[in-house]
Amino acid sequence: MGLGARLTRWPLEFIEILTSRGYRVIRYDNRDVGLSQKFDSAGPADVVKMMIEMMQGKKPSVAYTLEDMANDAAGSSRTVFEIKTLSCSRRNVAARAA
Repeated sequence: MGLGARLTRWPLEFIEILTSRGYRVIRYDNRDVGLSQKFDSAGPADVVKMMIEMMQGKKPSVAYTLEDMANDAAGSSRTVFEIKTLSCSRRNVAARAA
């Protein structure tokens, strides 16, 4: 849903509509939001310092980056795909054995 929105912001009624139509719904909190891991000890990001580091071609010295968050989303999708694929493979093996 975007920056700062928790997974619980998605109305259950909407999720039920999607799942009843055959869609699979993945809800998760981005880092440092809602039910996910907190990075309070890192303190607020120094945006000016971060931009200078980025202009110098350095990785910003922050607790996590947008790339890290994109990798989280991609990892979640891969995991669901792998589970679905594994489930289909098991069904195919069971069908062949019958």
